[in-house]
Amino acid sequence: MTAPEYTGPEEFRIGPDRVVCLEDAVLIYTPRAMTDWQIREFCRIPIYFRGAKYYLLRKARGEPPFAFCYELAPWPAGLFEESKLAIQYDEAYVARRDAVDKADEISEFGRTFLLPLYPLLGFLWSRFKDRKLERFGFNPVSLTGASLYLAFGLFLGQGVLVFYLHSGIVDLFLGAGAGWLDYAILLLLPVDTVARYHQVLRGDPFPDGFLEWFVRWVRRAAGLSKR
Repeated sequence: MTAPEYTGPEEFRIGPDRVVCLEDAVLIYTPRAMTDWQIREFCRIPIYFRGAKYYLLRKARGEPPFAFCYELAPWPAGLFEESKLAIQYDEAYVARRDAVDKADEISEFGRTFLLPLYPLLGFLWSRFKDRKLERFGFNPVSLTGASLYLAFGLFLGQGVLVFYLHSGIVDLFLGAGAGWLDYAILLLLPVDTVARYHQVLRGDPFPDGFLEWFVRWVRRAAGLSKR
């Protein structure tokens, strides 16, 4: 493929990108980085644009509102070695690039928002940690490990409040009449911690959330009793 006959500089937009076509180069000013565009001396990546074949000659910082400037040069006629990766630069490519970047930005925002809640997220059930939280870069095993440390700390604090001050966490916040919940928490926390810690030790990729193992056991027992 060869570049079309030069008739003078041409400038137009492809999405948010500004494209300037010169006689022996194509300049692409873009607000977003194109990580798959790489400068190579050997095994260059072919970039197809408007039916012509180019390679990335230079990458530089752009002036606002553009973050980068990519300079494409026509593919040399005698160059036959090329990368298996080929790029078609057009409206569809720009749309896909922007969609991926937007999704990454949303994920990063969600991660920043959820990070202060990191130890609490491990108490959530395994399916939620797998399908909803892993997209933000949270590893389910690490989340569960943080929740186990928190559960152990809560157990120690609850034990001190109940046995020495005779008033647990629930009683402090809800008042008299809910004290039985403090004893329930004091019983359930260590049992749940041991059960979930066992899952982490045996290498489960998606350990259970708080009392998830117990609910599953009850359902299994109920199914067996019906038979």
